[in-house]
Amino acid sequence: MDPEHIYERLTAAIAVIRSGVGEEPLTEPIDPDANLLDLGLLDSFAIIELVTEVGKVTGRDVDFIEVEPETFFTLRSIADYMLGLDAELAWPDRSSAQ
Repeated sequence: MDPEHIYERLTAAIAVIRSGVGEEPLTEPIDPDANLLDLGLLDSFAIIELVTEVGKVTGRDVDFIEVEPETFFTLRSIADYMLGLDAELAWPDRSSAQ
């Protein structure tokens, strides 16, 4: 698993979240270092949905006490968090990467 794969998965999740609330579709790639809230791509409720998606993908609940909220502000920081859980990730293609 690599950060680019994670960015793609997160971007797809963000597109689904946005479409579920009637937002315009994404037309440009998301800069991995851009603040998703500042760009207006997500609001505080959508961040919670994204965190839930990260939990599903990783197979682990996100511990809100241990994880700083800023972890979920950029694609890069989310990917870094997910890569930190690498030993326990449940990505469907994980076994082929080894």
